[in-house]
Amino acid sequence: MDLMIESLPRLLNATKLTIELTLLSLF
Repeated sequence: MDLMIESLPRLLNATKLTIELTLLSLF
């Protein structure tokens, strides 16, 4: 459980980066 909680911010950052890269490639 602790591992999941610790990896959550990393997952969110990776998701945000992917979304930003996708938006940048669209515009």
